[in-house]
Amino acid sequence: MKLGSNAATDRFHRFGLALYQRRWAVIAAWVVVIVIAMFGATRAPEVLRGSAAGIPNSTSARAQDLLRTEFRSPFQYPFIITVTSPTRTLADPAYRTMLQELEDAVAARPFVTRTFSYNDGERDVMRSQDGHRTFFVAGIGAKNFLAAEQSVPLTRAALDPVVKRWQASDPGLKVHVTGDIPIGYDGTHALVADTATAEHRILPVALLFLLVAFGALAAAGVPVVVGALATLTTLGLLFVIGQSMNLSSMAQNISSMVGLGVGIDYSLIMVSRYREALARMRDDPAIPNPVAAAVGETVATAGQAVLYSGLTVMIGFLALFFPGLIDTTSLAVAGSVTVLVAVALAMTLIPALLGVLGTWVDWPFGISRWIARFDHQRLWYRWARLVMRYPAQFLIAGTLVMLALAAPAFTVKFGQFSSKFLPVGMEAGHGLIEMEKMGQAGQVYPIQVVVLRKDGKPILDGPSLRALAGVVREFRARPEVQNVDSIVQHAGRILLMGNVMYGGDMKALRARYPEAIALLLSENAAGTVINVVPRSDASYAEIKDFVRGLQGRDWAQTPGMAGMEVAFAGPAAVNNDFEHAILSNLVKVMGLVFIVTFVLLAWSFQSVVLPLKALVMNTLSTVASFGALVLVFQHGWFPWITGYPEPVGSILVPIPLIVFCAVFGLSMDYEVFLLSRIKEEYDATGDNERAVAVGLAATGGIITNAAAIMLLVFGAFAAASVVLTKMLGFGLAVAVLLDALIIRVMLVPSFMALVGKWNWWPNIIEPKAKAASPEPVPEVVGTRS
Repeated sequence: MKLGSNAATDRFHRFGLALYQRRWAVIAAWVVVIVIAMFGATRAPEVLRGSAAGIPNSTSARAQDLLRTEFRSPFQYPFIITVTSPTRTLADPAYRTMLQELEDAVAARPFVTRTFSYNDGERDVMRSQDGHRTFFVAGIGAKNFLAAEQSVPLTRAALDPVVKRWQASDPGLKVHVTGDIPIGYDGTHALVADTATAEHRILPVALLFLLVAFGALAAAGVPVVVGALATLTTLGLLFVIGQSMNLSSMAQNISSMVGLGVGIDYSLIMVSRYREALARMRDDPAIPNPVAAAVGETVATAGQAVLYSGLTVMIGFLALFFPGLIDTTSLAVAGSVTVLVAVALAMTLIPALLGVLGTWVDWPFGISRWIARFDHQRLWYRWARLVMRYPAQFLIAGTLVMLALAAPAFTVKFGQFSSKFLPVGMEAGHGLIEMEKMGQAGQVYPIQVVVLRKDGKPILDGPSLRALAGVVREFRARPEVQNVDSIVQHAGRILLMGNVMYGGDMKALRARYPEAIALLLSENAAGTVINVVPRSDASYAEIKDFVRGLQGRDWAQTPGMAGMEVAFAGPAAVNNDFEHAILSNLVKVMGLVFIVTFVLLAWSFQSVVLPLKALVMNTLSTVASFGALVLVFQHGWFPWITGYPEPVGSILVPIPLIVFCAVFGLSMDYEVFLLSRIKEEYDATGDNERAVAVGLAATGGIITNAAAIMLLVFGAFAAASVVLTKMLGFGLAVAVLLDALIIRVMLVPSFMALVGKWNWWPNIIEPKAKAASPEPVPEVVGTRS
C-alpha cells in the first residue's frame, strides 16, 4: 500500500478501530512482554563484549587462528597486573614475597594457563628504574574474547584479599589489572554506566519539556513511558539475541539513544495527532464516539507516517550489516530492533492507551486550554509563506551554512585516542598509566609476527634462521620499537637441548617444556612468533602506521622469506584491519542506503523528485554534522563540549559509518513526517504552494518539539565518559539540530516552492478550484502543541 492512498488509509483506520475495541487486551499483552523483557534487560551486559574480536578474512584473524591452533600459546589472551608500592622496592624481600603471593593467587585460578613475573627471571623490562613498580603477566585460557573478558572480574577477585592484607603494612600499595582485554571489559562497564546516567538525566527533563509543550500531564507522560519501554524491551531482546551471536558493548548505547529518542518522537507524533483529531470531533454530534474515531484517524494518518518513517530509519541501521564486523553488526541489530520495537509500541500500545485515556489525555484541562491559546500553527504558516516568497534566498543561505559546517569533514584524520582520554576511575586505565610510568606501555599493545614455512618443514634450519635474523634486525632498527623477542636469540639453546637431551627429537623437547616452546615454536616447529614490543612513548598512531606498513608489504621480496607466510596479531593489527573493513565498505554502504531509501520514498510518495531532494539534503545534513564533529574533537574548538583540556586529535574509525547510517535514517524520519502531511494537503487540493505551507504549519511545531527531545537525548550521551559515545552523541545531536532548524524549515519549503508542481512528477494533480480562492490561515490542529 502506498502512503496516503485511500486503500492504505482505510486499512490503517480499521486497524486503529480494532485496537480501540481491544485496548485492554493490547495493554495486557504489552505488560506481559515488558515484564519478561525486564529479566533479560538486567542481564544484557553479560552478553556484551568490549574487546576487538578479530576481523573476518583478515591477516590479524589468520594470525590469531594460527596462535590458537598451531602454537597453543599459554599467553594468547594476556592480562597485565601492575604492582606499585610507594615504600618498598624490589630489593626488599618483603616486596618479592608480596609479588609472589599475588602471582600465586592468580595462578591458582583454573582459567589461568601461565604467569610470569620479575621473580621468574629478574628481567629489567619488568620493573621501573627505582624499583617501586613492577608487573607480571597472566595468560588466560579462553575459547574467545568474550570468555576472556569474563575472567577480568575473577582475576581481580583473586588479587583482592592479598592486596588488602599487604595494604595493612603498605597503605599506598596499588594493584591494577590492565591489558587490551581488561581495557575492553572496563570500557563496556563504563558504557553501561554512561547509559544509566544519561537515562536518569533524560527522562525527567523530557517529561518537563513535554508538559510545557502539551500543557497536559497525561499527554506528556505517554511519550516518556513509551520511550523508556522501547529501550527496556530492546535490551531484553538483545540478551536473547546475544545467546547466539557476539554483540558489542555499543549495542546497549545505541539501543538507549535510539529507543529514547525515536520512542518519544513517535509517541509525540501519535499523541499530537490524536489530540488534534479529538478536539475536532468531540463537539460534532454526528460522531457518536469521538475517542474511537480519533484513535482510528490517528492510526490512519500519523500511524502510517510512523511506520514508513521507521522503515527509513531501519534502512540506515540495516546497512551496518554490510561490513560483516562484530561491532557494526551489533549496531545494526541494536538499531534496527530498537526502531522495530518503537514502531510496534507506537502502532499498538499508544492507540490503546489513548483509547483508555479518552478526553483525559488533556488533563489538567485548565493548563492545556491555556497552552492552546498560543497559536503556534499560525506562526509556522506565516514562516512557510515567508520562505516560499523568497525561496532562492533562503535556499542559498541555508545551503551556505551547511557547506561551511561540512568543510572541516574533508580534513578528517582517523586514529585512536590515548590513555588520557580513558574514563576517570577506570581500573585498566590506571594500570595503563602505571605501565607508561615504567616505560613499558608497549607491553599493553604488543605486536605478534607469525611466520610459517609453507612447506611444513622445521623453521630452525640455517637459511630460515638467517632470514629471521635479518627481519629481527630490521625491527630493532625501527624508532617505534623498544624490544624484540624471537627464536633467533634462543635457537642455539633450543637446538642444543633438543640434540643433547632428546637426540634431535623436537616433539620430545616440546613434551618436556610445552609452555616455553609454545611461546616461540609451532606444534610442528614449522612456524615461529616474533614478539615486538613498541616503544612506550610511541603514539598509538605511530604503532599502527608501523604495523600497516608490515601488513601491506610483499614479504616474498624479503631475502630468505619467499617460502614463508607472514601474519600479524595484536591490537594495532586488528585495528588496522578494522579500519580497512570500515573505510572500504563506506561507499558500498552509502550506495545501498541511497538506493533502498530512494525506492521506498518514490513508492511511498509517488514522486521521483522528492526522493532525490531528500537524498541530497540528508547527505548535506550528515556531512555537516560530521564536519562539526571534526571541528570540535579533532581540531579542539569549543573544548567545553568535550570536557577534554586538549583535542582528541583524530576521529575514531567507526564514527563516520555509524553517523552516516544513524543520521541518514533519523533525518529521513522528519522528512517522512513533513512530506506525509504535505502530501495529504496536496492530494486534497492539488495546490503545491498551499500544501507545503499547510504541511509545515501542521508539523513545524511537532518536528521542533521532537527535535528538542532528540537533542536532549543525544546531548546527554555527548556528556558520557567514553570518547566513542561522546563523538556519536555529539554528531547525532548536531545533525538533529541542523535538520530541525535549517533542512526542514528552510531548505525543504524553499526547494519545493522553486520546483512547484514538478515536486510530484510523474503524479501531478491539477489544482482544485477552491485552492484558487483567497486563503485564510488553515485550521490544521485543534488543541495545539
